[in-house]
Amino acid sequence: MKVRLAIALMVFSLCVCAQNDSLLRERKMDSLMLIADNYFNACKEDSATVYYDKAFSAAKNPLKQETIVRKEALMKEPEWCMESQFYKSTLDRGNRAYTGKKYQEAKEAFTEAHQIKPEDPYPQQRLADCERAIVEQELARINAEYCSAIRQADSLFRLSNFLSAKQFYRKASNLKPIEQYPKDRIKVIDGMVICVDKHFPEAIRVADSLFLQKQFVESKRKYQEAAAIKTSELYPKEQIRKCDDSIAANRVNPEYDFYIRNADSLFAAKEFRQARTWYGEAAALKPEEQYAKSQIAKCDEFINDD
Repeated sequence: MKVRLAIALMVFSLCVCAQNDSLLRERKMDSLMLIADNYFNACKEDSATVYYDKAFSAAKNPLKQETIVRKEALMKEPEWCMESQFYKSTLDRGNRAYTGKKYQEAKEAFTEAHQIKPEDPYPQQRLADCERAIVEQELARINAEYCSAIRQADSLFRLSNFLSAKQFYRKASNLKPIEQYPKDRIKVIDGMVICVDKHFPEAIRVADSLFLQKQFVESKRKYQEAAAIKTSELYPKEQIRKCDDSIAANRVNPEYDFYIRNADSLFAAKEFRQARTWYGEAAALKPEEQYAKSQIAKCDEFINDD
């Protein structure tokens, strides 16, 4: 029993030693191949041949031995050095482009290098690096444009410029379809636009009617209401200026202006009987002025309610 165990241990030790020896030979062969390839790429045939021969002696893998034989045969061809130099310059061009973050340009160079030497894994590794970098660069661009669109949209929304804000929210949503925020803001704007489309025309209609009746104070208030609904609209703002001009023109009479100021103060203080008296004096001075008459009617309503 002890003899069998001793034999088994001996066999195991020999296997381990053989495996370790195989790994060491493999590493040695890889190191020799690296040196040989460097000489090969530098067009130094003699030095490359020396190290390829050493690598061949160390190699036990038939495929690697075949690679060495093929490279040694290639060095016998007249244009091998020219091709090797072109290969190296192509790799250098790709590496420079990659360092400068010109990843598409680098990708093209490494693709060209891979076509020159398909057996060399380096261009393929660099191509994978380029693909990752291109994806990361594109994601960074999308994120920057998305954030910019959201900032502009939020700013326009705060200024009540809803239609322009909606365009930027839509742009942001197209850049990042999975983001919910721009979609929610578009829904809010759509709801507000429906409300605006409903109330703005009505406010303008009433304001225009009052303006034609020369009730400029009441007309101005309606135009102000319309301007608050659609801040970007110029028409109500222009009409407000016209109302101000008309109000100023109608109040050039100092006595009329005096009566109106007193009446307005009393009306604000809910002294409707006294306010009515002053409005009556003003209406007697300017019978064509509708403001005093409309205020008299309001005073009568409040007096009757009492």
